[in-house]
Amino acid sequence: MKEVAAFPLGGWPLAVWIDPRPRPGPLLMALDEALLARAGSPVLRCYRWKGPWVSIGCFVPRSEAEAAFPGRPLVRRWTGGGIVDHADDWTYSLVIPRADPLATAGTATSYRTIHSALARALTACGLAADLADAPVPGRGGLCFAGPVLADVVCDGRKVAGAAQRRTRHGLLHQGSLQGITIPDGLAETLASCLHPGPVTIGQTTTREVVRAARLLVLQRYGRPEWLDGPAPARG
Repeated sequence: MKEVAAFPLGGWPLAVWIDPRPRPGPLLMALDEALLARAGSPVLRCYRWKGPWVSIGCFVPRSEAEAAFPGRPLVRRWTGGGIVDHADDWTYSLVIPRADPLATAGTATSYRTIHSALARALTACGLAADLADAPVPGRGGLCFAGPVLADVVCDGRKVAGAAQRRTRHGLLHQGSLQGITIPDGLAETLASCLHPGPVTIGQTTTREVVRAARLLVLQRYGRPEWLDGPAPARG
């Protein structure tokens, strides 16, 4: 494995929220944004999609996703990246407050650091995972058509990609893992690879976060004009 220097998530605990409830795409994206705005310490959230959703990066034309996945429900992410099919993937997000050094590191550093932890977690679970050391030409905007630099690969095939966004609140990293059998306990193993300090497993949302997320669905993620994009940068 192409190791990188450790970049621990500060001195605070890492909270792990394994959401047991499948949720529609707009609410999932809104929860990530609401968590970023309110997180006082890092949060690793693992979640499932209610239905065969496809997500598109903030600057991907809607028409491109509709051509690739006709008839499928679409949601536009707040992060960048391409088109991701969530019909059968393992999706996670990592929220890192701005006070943590990783939140203000360069995109290449944070992307490689987080994916290095994911590759170590998969390897610890019995899958030989590594980081792509060079991009492979893809097919249009399809995220999993080929790896970019520092994506996670198994036998040279991309199995994990991600997209990021930085705001005044910190860093949001949204990732998808697919094309392999997801090992049991991956969330806990990933948490230990991300953060050598205390890890808290359990519900991390509050009523305030849920209320804020539902409002964001009404204001942005559930609105046709947001999906039509490309969306302007903000934050």
